[in-house]
Amino acid sequence: MTMSFRNRGQTPRALKTSGLLAALLTAALVAASCGGGGGGTTATANSVVVATTDSFGNTIGTDPLAGFGIDGGSGGGFGAGDSGGDGTGGEGPPLVGAAVLVTDSAGKTATAITNADGYYRVKITGMKEPLVVRMVGQNGKVYTSMRADAIKTGFNTINVTSFTDKIASNLAIAAGKQSAAELLPANVTAAAINTEQNALKAALLPALTDAGASTVDFITTPFKADGTSIDKVLDLVRHEITSDGSTKLFTKKPSTDSTTGAVTSAELSSSNPLPVGDVNDLDFAKLKAFQSVINACLAAPSSNCPGIVHDSYKNNSMSFDEQLDQVSARKRYNTVLTAADTMKNAVFEVPELLAKFESALGSGVFDVAVVELRWFQPHDNSYRTMITNARRFPGYLNPGDGNIASKIGGDWWLYGNQRAFDAGIYMRTRQQINLNPSTNNGTNTNKLSFHMAGMGASINSYMFNPATSQWVNANIRAVNVTGPGLPPNGLMYSPLSPTQTCVGSTSIVGANSADYHGLTGINQSTFPASATFATDNAGNSAPHYWLKRSRADGSLLNLPNGSASISNLAPYKAWNVYRFVVQKNDLSTVTFTARNVAAVLDTDAMTRLPLHDVSAVESMLTAPQGAVANVSFNWVNNPAMPGAVYSWAVSRAVATNTVTYNSEKRFARSKTSLSSASSVSLAASDVSQWSGCNASGNTHVLSALDSTTNTHREWNLRTNYNRVGIDQIRVWRN
Repeated sequence: MTMSFRNRGQTPRALKTSGLLAALLTAALVAASCGGGGGGTTATANSVVVATTDSFGNTIGTDPLAGFGIDGGSGGGFGAGDSGGDGTGGEGPPLVGAAVLVTDSAGKTATAITNADGYYRVKITGMKEPLVVRMVGQNGKVYTSMRADAIKTGFNTINVTSFTDKIASNLAIAAGKQSAAELLPANVTAAAINTEQNALKAALLPALTDAGASTVDFITTPFKADGTSIDKVLDLVRHEITSDGSTKLFTKKPSTDSTTGAVTSAELSSSNPLPVGDVNDLDFAKLKAFQSVINACLAAPSSNCPGIVHDSYKNNSMSFDEQLDQVSARKRYNTVLTAADTMKNAVFEVPELLAKFESALGSGVFDVAVVELRWFQPHDNSYRTMITNARRFPGYLNPGDGNIASKIGGDWWLYGNQRAFDAGIYMRTRQQINLNPSTNNGTNTNKLSFHMAGMGASINSYMFNPATSQWVNANIRAVNVTGPGLPPNGLMYSPLSPTQTCVGSTSIVGANSADYHGLTGINQSTFPASATFATDNAGNSAPHYWLKRSRADGSLLNLPNGSASISNLAPYKAWNVYRFVVQKNDLSTVTFTARNVAAVLDTDAMTRLPLHDVSAVESMLTAPQGAVANVSFNWVNNPAMPGAVYSWAVSRAVATNTVTYNSEKRFARSKTSLSSASSVSLAASDVSQWSGCNASGNTHVLSALDSTTNTHREWNLRTNYNRVGIDQIRVWRN
């Protein structure tokens, strides 16, 4: 697809008006066919286009595309007596290229896409209040807003932010629903909005007063995502969709226990109001400056991009540019960031500040920030994200500033993870549905349908050598991980056998097994007496530490490793600190810490989540049949759930603890939308991104789907929900 840019910092129009818009228009047509009608979404052919002004006083000209449905949404021209809706989508930084769907009380719909400022504009003539507005950002998060007062001629502002999503969540819960994403126009009244907004203002009052925004209306007051007024307060608030589906707001400066690593962060309320930011904060202006520097660098790649990182702080394994190398899908271990065609002309949004912490716990100096970066990568037409660290170094002004502290980032730098090794903690939740009725009613836990929640430690046996700019063997012998919620002695991880490239049903990423570690001990702090390899070919060497397993009715099941399920997952909170002790081959040890970025999602929540619809009628997911050349799989994204990140399908013969891959294929999705259907074909000739594994742990050419009697056929869809990975698996298990 040919890509064209209108200006730097703006997402390409060609990308935004393809899959996303088509999906939204499909959603609108579906709504209309269900009785909504659809009137008001398109102007008549003979509409008289008149000059008018939007909520910011900007004159609307005669160009329908420029005037309505920013970058291709519905609406057409704007005639005399027409009504428009517009507003800003933001959570601090603007929500760029976000899909917008407006629904009225009769089910009529209108769509739009936000521009580079997070602004949308849509025609709502003929719609009847109350209105509900959904906006899904490129990061997959869904935000909701609403408006109950009468729709007037001209423009009606409806902002969509963390604040409106909190109000929407409370209205939905009051109506007996689980989340803001389930809010309907029938659940919205002006009185209820007013009550919830006043309560929210009380929880934000100190920061609102400081920003001069104590009298604004979160929904109907026009604002720009530029770090001032309402947006200045949004910058200080962490928006989280919790495991029960509700929206909660927290300060971005949670406190960490210096002994246990556990984090305390109470929900904002009138008794726990949002504090005012300080002058040394990593604020919108500094984050905007980082965006400008990165985009300028990637527009004209060179061997040196001042203002991104400082060489003085490439002192450990992973600086920011090395992290970016990996997440941008460049060749592994190639560390010359700006020479890569995959990153040339990439377009970054304003980074989002997720949270701030003390580098020295208990000091009260919040000089470490966790930020999320999102960018469009034209090389492969994909939208990518990464989470990294920024660090404040007083007295070390960025050389790109010319000693003007406000020009780039002041004394803040994009820092990377800067750990001694490439390692981290992540959360995982899994729904597995066994489609074989004859084995889904027995006592074998592995064959029952279940929900499962846990966490995993990712440990790379390579480390980055800043002196040579190369990845080298880290000589890791074993790793002990301890922290909040884990057994007192922690978890023990060991590397794989160097001769093995596959572990059970999992292919190993990279040149060899040194990229992967398996969990080999629970509640074990003593390092093994001799070198131990995680060589279990039955699939029991995964990095996951599963915490809870249950049926859909909530009754507990035994975990795969035989341990009893943990009924209370409350200790596994977002931003907890976990301690890694790495024993090297020379028996010396290195200690460092890592934070998780999301709380564990309880298995009980799986029954309430708006999961995607995964079709189970194809031959892949029914009783074994004769070998076929290919199969297709379909899923529909639930509009209340972020879009699929990727998916895969396998057909493998299963003997006693021996697994053979027959076919596998992975599919990356470059966009998310409020509602979209996707069909994927798996052909016998497909070769996986990661080669298949045979019973001996060696890769081999993938073969056709078979009719083996004792077979395991699987279709997996993976999504991110509030930064928790969710696997939806449909299997046929004998």
